Amino acid sequence: MNPFLLVIVGPFAAGKTTIANGLTQSLKFKKSVTMTTRSPRPGEVDGVDYFFTTREKFVELEKSGEFIETATINEHFYGTRLATINDALKKGDHLILTIDIQGYESLLRSEDDRIKQALRSIFVTAPLEDLVARAINRPGGMADEELGRRTRRSLSEIKRARKLNFNKTLQNLDGEFDDNIALLTHLVQRWLIDMETVR
Repeated sequence: MNPFLLVIVGPFAAGKTTIANGLTQSLKFKKSVTMTTRSPRPGEVDGVDYFFTTREKFVELEKSGEFIETATINEHFYGTRLATINDALKKGDHLILTIDIQGYESLLRSEDDRIKQALRSIFVTAPLEDLVARAINRPGGMADEELGRRTRRSLSEIKRARKLNFNKTLQNLDGEFDDNIALLTHLVQRWLIDMETVR
């Protein structure tokens, strides 16, 4: 079985993590766990939601070439370790990555032919007013300054996404989660068949 790397990208509060979790269940894919230097949010579990680490350890790993992609968001570092990707490629596993657009741009620069052949991408977005409302309603809320910074960042990311070659762009509107999971599950299954046919 040939490996498949499904990358879910999107601005804050677009629901990309929720979409990725839904697809992990419907497709029986494995989910790549990102490493970050930010603190855990309420309910987040180390090794399940993220690998939480220090800035010093992250920088050390980055200098050693341990990451396939990295991004800096609100002064926190995020990255997907190369070992995670290599293990999936060697085993022929199907893997879902949930990353920032910076990370996706970094991933696109990879010269690894195995990654290029396995990679398919989905950009998950929503109207700006929905993104803001979701952020405000998250547990713990969000300070006005942080909300403003993230909103400006989202506008920039959505603009940048138009210039990138995503295989699918999804408007993740409120109340359409189940329909979106069914749609994307069917789409990814078709991609898998097409990839096997080409190879």
